[in-house]
Formats: sequence, structure tokens, C-alpha cells
Amino acid sequence: MKEKVVLIPLHLTLNYPCDYIDQTAKILSKKNLVILYDFNNLVSWKKIINLKKHFLIIKKNLKLIKNKNKGIVYFQSPALLPFQKNSIISSVNKLLGFIFISFLLFIFKKKLIIWQFFPLATSRLIKLIFNQKYIYDCVDYLDIEIHGQKVINEEKKLIKLADYIAFNSKPLYKKKLLENKILKNKKTIITVCGTNYPLFNLKPELNKNNIAIIYGVLDYRLNTLLILKTIKKLFDWHFYILGPIQKQGREAISNNFSKIIQQENVKYFGHIPKNNLKEYLKKAKVGLVPYNTKFNFVKYSNPMKVYEYLAAGIPVVSTKILSLEKYPKDIIFTTNNVNDFINAIKRLTNDWNIEKIKKAKKIAKNNSWENKIKIILKNININ
Repeated sequence: MKEKVVLIPLHLTLNYPCDYIDQTAKILSKKNLVILYDFNNLVSWKKIINLKKHFLIIKKNLKLIKNKNKGIVYFQSPALLPFQKNSIISSVNKLLGFIFISFLLFIFKKKLIIWQFFPLATSRLIKLIFNQKYIYDCVDYLDIEIHGQKVINEEKKLIKLADYIAFNSKPLYKKKLLENKILKNKKTIITVCGTNYPLFNLKPELNKNNIAIIYGVLDYRLNTLLILKTIKKLFDWHFYILGPIQKQGREAISNNFSKIIQQENVKYFGHIPKNNLKEYLKKAKVGLVPYNTKFNFVKYSNPMKVYEYLAAGIPVVSTKILSLEKYPKDIIFTTNNVNDFINAIKRLTNDWNIEKIKKAKKIAKNNSWENKIKIILKNININ
């Protein structure tokens, strides 16, 4: 049998705060060769002409792809046509790049599996050209209001073409089924969220100070009015807010967010590397997910931070995100009512104990990256 290669097209940068691409590649690379294909950053003509080292990098990666049975290779192919800034030429170059790497894998006698997280027309064409196994790992609901009609159309084509489609929650699957009847006849997998359990698995600790934590990319998803009212009402609590303000959502949250960070009981720390988050979680008594559920992107999400909070041994209070409603209310409480949100913070933390910490950690561990990938691989018969 040909050796297996998992090709993951990158639509986000590596080390992005929501690091599902990095973590998926890490788990898969234990038994397979994983190629992280950066089709957005092709090696330009200018670099090819002036810098010999780019040829050497590509040559080195080709050697790794040819000879390695497992591990991770980050790959950029050359932009074969000049004038990359032209949108049509850019699209053609991306397509040629996919054909280039697929042809190489064919020559090297590697069995290719495309593992994709976001609808991309160019990588979809590889399935049509080379008839490779195709997995759509659906981690988010793509909202027309946020992502646009073009992306929605591409996702419909991807769903039709994919051999397997994995969803990280049952509510997300049900919503997609309503919009894509073809899913009834597709091989679908309902898996779990995926979280870095070992990183956030902190030693159980009670009797902490009244500190609530909110972190992640700060954008349009935040219900800033809810946060502001909660902070003002819980004046005897301290609130830690961590994360970069995303440009896309700066205007949507700017006014209320400025008021939030001006409150005396709030500390805003800005961007904190993921590996350093546990230092703040050690001090926190509760984790908050105050998102605006008027967006379907939020309503049908399965936030990774929830399971990071649980792994750290603290309860979660969230707005009404559907994937979280199946869990015990004394571990994860969801509501869109401001007073209920505030009361839940006090109630869950007052009643928190070692037994509940164990339950929280069990939920988090069940949502580990290892478990998510294991469920998918079991259903597609590869390991």
C-alpha cells in the first residue's frame, strides 16, 4: 500500500489563537506525514530570482516528503506565473500549486488524504483531478452575514464533494443538515471540540479570590453590554480580560469595550501566548464566555476555551451556545439573561468543590485533540 500523506491547506496562520490546525497536524503527524500547505503565501518571482535559499527550502521539503513516513512539513510552492497581485493570476497560481504538490505525491507513490477546515475552490479541484480521499472537518458554522455568499456557495460544493464530513457538535450537524439535505446521504461524523488538555490540566484548587476570566480574540462576537453590566453589578469581583482586539471587530466593540477596561475592577492584559494562559487561569475562579448569540456563527459554535477552563478546574458561565447545553448546569451554565448570568457566577463558584472539579476535567479530557482525531480516524478506517 502507498504511504499515507495528510495534506492540510492553510487558511489561517500557524499559531493562530484558535489553534485547531496546529493541534490536528500535531496529532496526525504521530503516525502520518502531514503537509501544511500554505497556498496563500506562494514563493514570489522576485524571491525566486533573487534568493537562492528559497529553492533550497523547497528542495529540502521535497526530500522530506519523499523520504519521511511521519512528521510535519510546511510547504510553499513557487508562484509559477508573474504578477501575483492580479487576482486572476493569483487564483491560477494557487491552483497550479495544488496540482504541483499533488503530482509530486503521485510520483513519490504517496497515498494522499486532504483534510480541510475551510471551503477553498482550488483544493476542491484536486479531488476532481486526482480523486483523493477528502475530509471536511467542519469546526464552525459559516454565517453569510460574516463570511459572505461566495464562501457559503463554496461550502455547499465542498459538502457535495467530500468523502467524509466531521462536525464538532450535534447542534452544528443538525443546522447543516437543515441547509444541506445531501448530508443525509453522506458519511458524517459527530466528534468533539478538541482542546489541549495536557496544557490546561492544572492542579485542583479551591478557596480562590473572586476573579473571573475572559480570553480569546476580542471581536464582534463579544456581548459587551452583558460584560459591562456584569462587571458593574459584581463590583466585589475582579475581571481579567486577555486577548488581541481583532481589526474586523474593532468598531463593533470599541465603545463599550473602552468603558469595560476603564472599570476599577477590570485588568486588560492584551495578547497573551497560549502557553502562558495557565498562569492566569490558576488565579481565576470562573471562566466566562459572554458571546452574542444573535450570530449563528456563535450560536452553533463549540468554543475551545470552555474546555480549557474546565481542564483548569473552574466552572463556566456562558451565553446560550447550543453545544454547551447538554452538560450539567452546575459545571457549565448557559443563559442570555443578564441577571441569570450574574447569579450563575455567584452560585457556581459558591458551590464549587473537588467532585465538581473532577467532573469538569472529565468533560475536558473527553474533548481532547487526541480523542477528536481518534473518533474521526476510526470512522474513516485509517490510523
